[in-house]
Amino acid sequence: MKNLLLTLFFIFSISFSFSQECGKSELSTDLIQRKANDSVYKKSIEQRIDFFAILNKEILPKYSDLKTQVLNSIENSDLKEILELKTTYDNNRIEYLTEMKETQARVFSDVTAYGKIYTIILFETLDVFPDSYAMIFNSTVINSRIKGRDKILMNRIYEKYSTILSEFNTCFQQMKSEINNSKSELEIIDINQNTGNKTEEETKKADLIDLLIWSLK
Repeated sequence: MKNLLLTLFFIFSISFSFSQECGKSELSTDLIQRKANDSVYKKSIEQRIDFFAILNKEILPKYSDLKTQVLNSIENSDLKEILELKTTYDNNRIEYLTEMKETQARVFSDVTAYGKIYTIILFETLDVFPDSYAMIFNSTVINSRIKGRDKILMNRIYEKYSTILSEFNTCFQQMKSEINNSKSELEIIDINQNTGNKTEEETKKADLIDLLIWSLK
């Protein structure tokens, strides 16, 4: 019994000691400022949520026939390579998101909560409808993920399937116009773009890959 009482007393003493030593950490001046500035993302979060909803509920459902037609246009012999690009796209999207979340935790101690929510919604939107230029093919961004294999697949697929853009051009351009108009109205800014320097050929190739990846979702 005596040993039991001594053990309980020891445990209580340690617990009490830890509770007394627990103090509050003070944020640095930089983190206090970032915490205050984080509120600017509130409006952007609302805009991103609205765009996410419009894309899912209003725009893309109208073009389900286009999605099916594009999928049916893919030859079985080419499906593996298109799936490979889709896997690369999904992996890159997850890696970008993970890096940003880790940076917010490591550098900003997660005080930029609104910024973190904004980032999550942004990458969830890129899961709904792809932007392969941003996630794969833009070689000008810092830590670009483009690899030689990605270029080979893109060029090979474009050479064979560029006619899809012509065949379904009217429907695709209508859908793209609706998406861009919604972005413009809600002041949505695309990530990882090379504004002003993106060539017409790069746009066409990325459009085709976006369409093909979307058809596989």
